[in-house]
Amino acid sequence: MTHDLRALVRERLRSGALPSELPDLAAGGPSRLAEVRIGTVADALCTICRNPAPQVTYVYRGRRVLRLHAACEAIWRQEVADWEV
Repeated sequence: MTHDLRALVRERLRSGALPSELPDLAAGGPSRLAEVRIGTVADALCTICRNPAPQVTYVYRGRRVLRLHAACEAIWRQEVADWEV
């Protein structure tokens, strides 16, 4: 399953559906991130695996929204660390 998620993350990175830069969560730091929400969103789908009830939501300035399961987010973070554009 993890292998499949990694493949999905790579595919979404290549297509631009996922940003290739992690959000800057530092307080007061420059960021395109407007808001981070923690909590299950029952009526939404995960940006990566497309399954329901993601637990983390990133809202970027310009209205881009990522909704991720905790496991999907962890793999996204790992893949971005290794990503070469």
